[in-house]
Amino acid sequence: MKVLFAVNNEEVSDSIIKLYQKEYREIISGKNVYYFNAIIKELQRDQTYDRIVISEDLEPYTNNNFDVIDKFLFEQLDKISDEAISDRRN
Repeated sequence: MKVLFAVNNEEVSDSIIKLYQKEYREIISGKNVYYFNAIIKELQRDQTYDRIVISEDLEPYTNNNFDVIDKFLFEQLDKISDEAISDRRN
């Protein structure tokens, strides 16, 4: 399984990989990115990921208003999902 990790700490993705491989005995190859835009760029470059793991605290927020933060997250996830299901898959 090929997984794109968008978490701000590589230890998190390493622990997920180790736990999953131990639990399900399936080899995982993973790549880490550290920004929402980097997820989109990686999907444009490589459409072969089976899963994407995204941490909601991937990037720091400049606002403390939860409605603004939620709107930002929704917009980012919408862009990412659009790219993930785009017709570019062969």
